[in-house]
Amino acid sequence: MEVESLLTGKIVKRKPSWTHFFLQENWKDRTSQSLFFIRIFIVVAFGTLIVANAITGITLQSANVDCIWDGLFQATRPINQFFRENETPRSIMLIISSFLVDILVVNYATNFILWGKTWRTAICLFCFYAFRGLIQNIFVMEFPYGQAWGYPGFPSLTVSYYVTNDFFFSGHVGVITILSLDSHARGKRGLMWISIATVFIEFWVMIFLRGHYTIDLISGILIAHYMWIISKKVSRALDRISGYKRPSNEYGIDNGTEFSKI
Repeated sequence: MEVESLLTGKIVKRKPSWTHFFLQENWKDRTSQSLFFIRIFIVVAFGTLIVANAITGITLQSANVDCIWDGLFQATRPINQFFRENETPRSIMLIISSFLVDILVVNYATNFILWGKTWRTAICLFCFYAFRGLIQNIFVMEFPYGQAWGYPGFPSLTVSYYVTNDFFFSGHVGVITILSLDSHARGKRGLMWISIATVFIEFWVMIFLRGHYTIDLISGILIAHYMWIISKKVSRALDRISGYKRPSNEYGIDNGTEFSKI
């Protein structure tokens, strides 16, 4: 096919390269260049905060109180006891589940920088964590009996292994729920199913190791989806102001799924 080189302006016949698509998306005019660098700044700033928090636990609540009964905890007591008594399988499970979260978050951040067409997911993540931080500063729960959460011997970019009282509501399942919705909106069905599987895995890892109560995990999923819904109108306004031009599909992908209906 004939392609106009954005570097020389000449018409050449060749298959469009990755570089061509990158320049077409991010370097064709001053607006696209500005948005590209804004996305880089956002990812670097929040990425630094996430990694710093995973390493230091500086923003996490640590107080302890006395309350709570959890039916799933009762049903999984033998499994919890097994992982408390066997460090190797516990560490392997933690490393694998956290690695999945890291991969999905890095994948989103990379796609957001290179091919971002809307602020919706970024706004959704910001609102989710802002609301979570507010709730955790006014509502504290008892540390669960049998908690086996801890450092597995291998670091994570996004998951903190500190024993902290940041139970309600779960960011582990919440952020991946948001990323699964983002993948669905972009037509990435394979990535969507990987994200859903990761939510399922994280849910049970948290139950088995007493990293979260059942209500934390269910609420994390529901609140993530609600934030996804309410971020729609805000993102439309911000996208329009910042110069993103979208067709009927929010991401401009003709995959039979309209972002606005999710």
